[in-house]
Amino acid sequence: MTTKNSKSKPKLSRRERERQARRNEILDAAQAIFEKEGYNNATMAQIAEKAEFSVGSLYYFFPNKDGIFAEMVIRNLENSLDKATRVIKRQKSWQDRLEALMQHYLRWGMVNMYDIILAVKDFASPDQDLTDNAIFQRFIHTNREVLNLLSNILQEACNEGCPIDPHVKAVVIIGALNNILDCHTMGLLEKEPEEYIPDMCKLVCCEQRDTRLEEKKQQGD
Repeated sequence: MTTKNSKSKPKLSRRERERQARRNEILDAAQAIFEKEGYNNATMAQIAEKAEFSVGSLYYFFPNKDGIFAEMVIRNLENSLDKATRVIKRQKSWQDRLEALMQHYLRWGMVNMYDIILAVKDFASPDQDLTDNAIFQRFIHTNREVLNLLSNILQEACNEGCPIDPHVKAVVIIGALNNILDCHTMGLLEKEPEEYIPDMCKLVCCEQRDTRLEEKKQQGD
């Protein structure tokens, strides 16, 4: 299964590949430092030492610590999308794909939600023009791809007779998953986030059954 907006990546030149490799080395080192020290305590000097780069070299690749952190989080988000796509492909039915995607979404979100909030905090200002902001555009693209994955799964349900709008239902489910993560962060849930998945999956099936029952009732009247 492919998403609607999937595109093959252009081939990089040798110099571009070398630059990307160095950027990834810095991001790998940064991830280790952020996990050990926390966002506030981590420094460019620590990241440079871990990556075996000079501090000045880091500024050649990234503008500052915030830039490294945002790039690291978006890279993790993109890798998570790739993993989710692989996991979904292994499932045999749309019901299993739906459950697998929601499970992956919640598991990743429970670990990385705070990092996402920190990474996109500067995008909240309504006065900003983010058209040319590469990090923000990658963030939007990745979230759009997740929505497409979910919409494709729900389209399968629709093809089997479930009377739903796949896109609308996908938006509702994504909103519900984010609310579950928010409530989990605030300690408001009565059970673990993943324990809500079976009931959420049933909502799609129940809508189908309830509609059919209503149709039969109207025919009987």
